[in-house]
Amino acid sequence: MPPLLVTVLLVLVAQLDGASALTDSAPLSRAIDQNNVAWIDDFFQDYAEAFRSKSTDRLLAKFYVPLTFLTKDGPIAFNDQARLMVNLDALMRRYERIGAIDWSYTINEVRVIGDGIHLVRLEWRFLDARHELLYACVTSYILAGDAKAGAKVMAVIAHNENEEYEKALKRQTGAEATPTR
Repeated sequence: MPPLLVTVLLVLVAQLDGASALTDSAPLSRAIDQNNVAWIDDFFQDYAEAFRSKSTDRLLAKFYVPLTFLTKDGPIAFNDQARLMVNLDALMRRYERIGAIDWSYTINEVRVIGDGIHLVRLEWRFLDARHELLYACVTSYILAGDAKAGAKVMAVIAHNENEEYEKALKRQTGAEATPTR
C-alpha cells in the first residue's frame, strides 16, 4: 500500500475522539447525523448477523476487493475474493475457538470523509453462549456507499482486536488448566 494512503488513514483514525457513542440498542436521536447513523447501524446489524449465521458468502458481499486491513504490524491487502474468503473462514474458526457465538457493538464515531465515504469506529463485544462478555475491541471501517446504493467496506483498521482476543484466550486457557475442587 502506498505510504501516503497509510498516513492518511492513520490521521483519520487519530481524529476519532470525543463523540458520543451509539449502541445497537440506543436511540438514534443521540447521533449527530441520524440518516447516516441509521443506515450504518443497519449495515453493521446485518454484518453481525452474517457472522452469527456463519455465512462467508454474505460476509464477502460486505467488502470491496481489493480490501486493505490495517494493524499495528502493518497493512494486509486482500487482492482477490478467494484470499478474503480464506481470511473470513479463519476469523470464524478463531471466534469458535474462544466460544464467541454472538456479537454486539457500539458505534463510537461516524465521520463523512468524502462523497459517499464514511469512517466508522465501533466497539465490538464478543459474547459466549450465556451471553457473557468474552472480550471487546475497537475497529474502524471505511465504508463507501449509502443507504440507497448499499455500502461496502473499503478498509478495516484493527485497533486492538488481536491483543484483546489473546487476553481472553489466556483467561480461558488458564481457567481450563486450573483443577477444580
